[in-house]
Amino acid sequence: MFCGIDRKRIAVSPLRNTRQEAFAQLLAKGSSKSAAYVGSGYKPDRHHAARLATKGPVAQRVAELQQRAQEQTQVTIGSLVAAADELRELAIEHKRISAGVAAVREIGILTGLRIDRREIGAAGEFDRLSDQELMRLIEGEVELLPLPDDAR
Repeated sequence: MFCGIDRKRIAVSPLRNTRQEAFAQLLAKGSSKSAAYVGSGYKPDRHHAARLATKGPVAQRVAELQQRAQEQTQVTIGSLVAAADELRELAIEHKRISAGVAAVREIGILTGLRIDRREIGAAGEFDRLSDQELMRLIEGEVELLPLPDDAR
């Protein structure tokens, strides 16, 4: 139940009234009731906007649109791992070992079992700093200025 609406009984078609459909779509996208009311072609009226938002078919349509958007955008770690596992199986089937290893590596990163660490910057870039300067850099108190090319 969502706001008293049974999601299994939600209508699957747009509302017949085009302004009400526009209002429902704007609400589902996150607009305020007043902004959606004006945006769908009605004259500004907060009271009528609030009343229209609670009207049965409009509220059901908003719930349907929100549920559909949530289903379309829901990407989980599980779905990414399943996709990577499918790619791993295809790589093994086609004897593409490096692609299979890459898929296994990606599964490890997605599940948190493997952390991909890389050094950013040139080798020895922090050698010119004292321990105190390095600590201030780590704490964010100072910024590291690049050296001219001939000084490296």
